[in-house]
Amino acid sequence: AWQEQAVLGRWIRRICYRADAVIAPSREIQEELLQAGYPPKKIHYLPHGVKIPPERTPERRHQARQSLAALHPRFHLQPDEELAVFVGRLHPGKGLRELVEAWRLVVQRRPTVRLWLVGEGPLETELLRQIEAAGLHSRIVLTGSFDDVGEILQAADLFVFPSHREGMSLALLEAMAAGLPIVATDIPGNRALVQNEESALLVPVESPGELAEAIIRLAESRELAERLAQRARFAAVTQFSLEETVRRHLELFDEIYTQFMENARTD
Repeated sequence: AWQEQAVLGRWIRRICYRADAVIAPSREIQEELLQAGYPPKKIHYLPHGVKIPPERTPERRHQARQSLAALHPRFHLQPDEELAVFVGRLHPGKGLRELVEAWRLVVQRRPTVRLWLVGEGPLETELLRQIEAAGLHSRIVLTGSFDDVGEILQAADLFVFPSHREGMSLALLEAMAAGLPIVATDIPGNRALVQNEESALLVPVESPGELAEAIIRLAESRELAERLAQRARFAAVTQFSLEETVRRHLELFDEIYTQFMENARTD
């Protein structure tokens, strides 16, 4: 759409069409490129990669929580409090209205679970009103944005990602790499990264009740949470690490260069 509407979009599109290769970082983008008429042989699916942090331990969790509490009093957590986090834009398409509604159900069964919404966006004011109206101001914190969320993921116990639509989410990949148990929506972009009951719990879009039940289920079953987290981290390490992404790009560059040299010799 940008290539059709922007001032220089069509000019850039003509250049892209002449490229030897076009990289699609998600299956969704790959399909969009195909529908836009890009030659299938030139499209290469190369997913995003993320830095793999050290494995989470109780000691690292404690240290991360102390560091965050020193930043601001609202980040202070009691030793017995569990922390769930969302990382992303505060945007209507991220499913945050449903998440706040689900949290009202969560705290009825798990009053020690807190939720941090990490990010900024146009929905912030509405979310604050919704949180206040639900009486959840002490259970949900809008943290603002962070340049690096690594410490937040180390401090957390659960990652929640209720988006309505995604390509390949870096936030979800980072949560996988951090070894967090994950509750996410059952959409194609998320299914490309995690599988239901294998490496995450997936729930229908815009379903606060089922979202709440999945969160409570992980909070109440440490064995299940650890199993899902370990498998998610394994997938991140083996398929989506920066090293793996670099290797795939270098292979593509080598392939393009080899073809270029063959064509040059033929000419």
